[in-house]
Amino acid sequence: MKKSVFLLVFTMFILVLAGVLPSLFQDASAGAQGKSQAVAPRASSADTCGISGIVTDQNDDAVEKATIKLKQGAKNLAARTDSDGYYCFYSKALKKATYIVTVSKAGYKTKRDSIKYNGAELTKDFVLERTGSPGGSTGGSSGGSTGNSGSSALSVTPKSRTVGYGATSTSFNVTNTGTGTLAWTATVSSGGDWMSISSGSSGTNAGTITVAFSANTTSKSRGGIIRVEASGATPKYATVTQEAGGSTGGTSGDTGGTTGGTTGGGTSGGSTGGTTGGSTSGGTTGGSTGDSSGWGSGGTTGGSTSGGTTGGTTGGSTGGTSGGATSSLTNNGNGTVSDSSTKLIWQQGENSSTYNWYVASGTYNYYYNSLSLSVCKSLSLAGYSDWRLPTIDELKTLIKGSTAPAIDKTFFPNAYSLGYWTSTSAGSDVYGSLYSYYVNFSTGAAAYDYANSPYGCVRCVRNGQ
Repeated sequence: MKKSVFLLVFTMFILVLAGVLPSLFQDASAGAQGKSQAVAPRASSADTCGISGIVTDQNDDAVEKATIKLKQGAKNLAARTDSDGYYCFYSKALKKATYIVTVSKAGYKTKRDSIKYNGAELTKDFVLERTGSPGGSTGGSSGGSTGNSGSSALSVTPKSRTVGYGATSTSFNVTNTGTGTLAWTATVSSGGDWMSISSGSSGTNAGTITVAFSANTTSKSRGGIIRVEASGATPKYATVTQEAGGSTGGTSGDTGGTTGGTTGGGTSGGSTGGTTGGSTSGGTTGGSTGDSSGWGSGGTTGGSTSGGTTGGTTGGSTGGTSGGATSSLTNNGNGTVSDSSTKLIWQQGENSSTYNWYVASGTYNYYYNSLSLSVCKSLSLAGYSDWRLPTIDELKTLIKGSTAPAIDKTFFPNAYSLGYWTSTSAGSDVYGSLYSYYVNFSTGAAAYDYANSPYGCVRCVRNGQ
């Protein structure tokens, strides 16, 4: 017996020296960044990033050596950002679940969030605020000095885009907000197997980056990252989320939407049927996993038919309005559009930024809207200052069809094919994370997402006469 134990221990010792057994003794969280928890390297072709993103401060400068921790039950993973603020959790270390996220670094306020991972590549960016610095003025002086004191400064807008599942393209604008000459280059940092830069891969000072995408034929959404860098300037990143494919998610989603629209019946076909049938039934059947990557694809695709087309045909009066009758709209010529059928006045132009729901709705939150900012309440347009965020039923009245952008461009010529927040809450999950409804004008659908998602557009409304 003693001899057998000795031989077993001796054999294991030899295997360890040979490098065969070390992987058996690694911490489970080491898979988040390969061999250790020190710095998260770029994923190799063999190890794809399941969850990745960028951590920046309020001046859009990269935050190096920030710690990102994922917790799900007894499972804990950790990664640290590199000099570009980039982090990566390899897919092999993750499971399909909702993770509680903590992002921290000394000198910054700790940020807490949740991520719903469904097995598809997911991009999640974070913005940290310096402690004792309202609005990040300290971060600006220390982190952004390269561009604001007589030298070039790189800027990329918008920071994120959401695109439909078909083969399409989108663009980002690059500018030099400092002085001097800025020569920059753009590359695909993540998602290179399905998206590429078709034009604008390099430029001087101002320019446009055009990103092309192949069709997403899967039932899962996917995310990618564009890296823009220039000598003497802090690198910037732009994230892209492509919605789940129409073949699987769209088919099931349309069924869910049709059921929802039909079951809703009468007046509720457009509002209740569209929201419940499309967002819940359609979303779940069509691909509920989509919501985790910024803007949900399941609810989006599922709700398309329910809230708009089927809701308009089968649902009745409210659904009919949602279906896109635009004869009641009037361009007031002062940056607003009136709707005689709903007695509402709409903001005609587009905001240049996207927001989380707390800022969009003016709802206080310690982590995501500590200053109680409100996009619509701060809007002064056409002599009015009583603007607000529309409800889900109000915003759905602007849906026209299901082709991006699903809105009447005669009256809203610059509308984005993106999700627009509404004031309607969708409740909370078991972790206390709040969800809110939005309308995705890429497909003409109502769905919901985490309220702290920073990817929502805003179109304000006010009551007319």
